[in-house]
Amino acid sequence: MHEIEQLLKRLHSFGLLTQDEEDMYPEALLNIERQLLLKTDYLKFIEEFNKITGKKYKPDVDSRALFYENEAIYSFTDRVNAVKKALTDPWIKENMGIVTPKWALKPDNTSKYMNYVAPSNNKTSGTKSTETVMRKAAV
Repeated sequence: MHEIEQLLKRLHSFGLLTQDEEDMYPEALLNIERQLLLKTDYLKFIEEFNKITGKKYKPDVDSRALFYENEAIYSFTDRVNAVKKALTDPWIKENMGIVTPKWALKPDNTSKYMNYVAPSNNKTSGTKSTETVMRKAAV
């Protein structure tokens, strides 16, 4: 897949693609991946994401771009584990609508949830944690 992507980038750099072809470039790569290479890491991630979350997302251009932009930093396993750990976060459990492939593939979220440890059920005080307050303020 990367060879095709590199070839298209070279054609673009030499000015051999029309503006319409350049505009279609991200969608074309996604379509090639869907039709010719049915089990790329990105498509496997979407499949696994849907199994873990119980959702039915389809591959899209934005999440595909995020997946490959950070491919050298995060492995397939890192990303899947980050999604699994994110689902143990009490705030995420209350706000499942935020959990999408695009959200999961953002480097900040992947990094945060790769190392996430769910809080214990032992609450020593009746106040909200600083993290919960900050998250709600960010939304």
